[in-house]
Amino acid sequence: AQDLFALADAVNNGTSYEDQYFRLTDDIDLEDKAWTPIGNSASAQGRQFLGSFDGGGYTVSGLYVEGTHGYAGLFGVVGKLNQTTTAEVKNLRVEGKVFVERDSSLFYAGGVAGFVGQGAKITDCSFQGTVETTVDNQAIAGYTGGIAGYNFGTISECKVSNSIISGTNQSTTADIDIYAAGIAPYNVGGTIETCTVESSTITGTNNSDNQASQSLAGGIAAFNTFLGNIKGTIEECEVTGGRVSTVGTVKVSSVGGIAATNEGTVTKCSNSA
Repeated sequence: AQDLFALADAVNNGTSYEDQYFRLTDDIDLEDKAWTPIGNSASAQGRQFLGSFDGGGYTVSGLYVEGTHGYAGLFGVVGKLNQTTTAEVKNLRVEGKVFVERDSSLFYAGGVAGFVGQGAKITDCSFQGTVETTVDNQAIAGYTGGIAGYNFGTISECKVSNSIISGTNQSTTADIDIYAAGIAPYNVGGTIETCTVESSTITGTNNSDNQASQSLAGGIAAFNTFLGNIKGTIEECEVTGGRVSTVGTVKVSSVGGIAATNEGTVTKCSNSA
C-alpha cells in the first residue's frame, strides 16, 4: 500500500511517468485510509498519470476517497485533455468508496478514474462499491461513473457490479447538471466497448427547489456525444438487473438503459435494468 501512496504523491507533485510501466504483483488493501487520487487536473498545467499501470489481474481494495476533489477515483486523471497520450490502466480490480461534495466549478468522479484523456485507455478493469457525489452553491456540473467520470479515450472490457452510483444536486441558487452512469457519464468522442454493468443502482437526484437544472442517468453513459467530427461510440455493452433512474423535478430529466442522451453511435447493446 505504501508504494501506491508514494505513486500518488509523485504524480501529484509533477512526475507524470510518461512511457513508464508499473505492474501489481499482489492484492493491495488500502484499509479505508484517506486516499488522494493519482493526478489532480486534466489541464495543460495540471498533474496527470501518463504511464502504463498494469494491475496484473489483482485487486486494490479498501479505496476511500472523500472531500472536494475535482478529479476523484483511484486515479484522478489518466491522460490529458487536449493532447493525445498513450496513458493506460489495465487488468485491475478496484473495490471501495468514493464520496465527493463540491460547491464550485466542475468535477469528475469514477471508481477507477475521474478523467480519461484523449488516446488514454482503461482496459479490463472492474469496480465494486460506491461512487456518490453532491453538488451545491455555484457548482456547474457533476459527472459520476462506475469506471470513469469523463471519457475522451477508450474504455473496454470493463465491469461494474453490485455498486451504487449516484449524483445529487442540493443547490438552491444555481442551475446544475447532474450526470450519472454505470461506466462513464460523459463520453465525448470516446469509445466504450464490451463493458458490463450488473446489479447496480444508478441515480441522478435533484433535491433543490431550483427546477432549471438537468439530471441524466444511463446504464452505460449519461451523454454520448461527439468531439469535432468524431462521434462517441458505445458498442457491445450490456446492463443487467439493477435500476437506472432520476429523482426530483428538473428542467430536463433523461434516463436510458444504455444512454440517457445520444448524439453518437450505439450498437449491439442490451439492457434489462
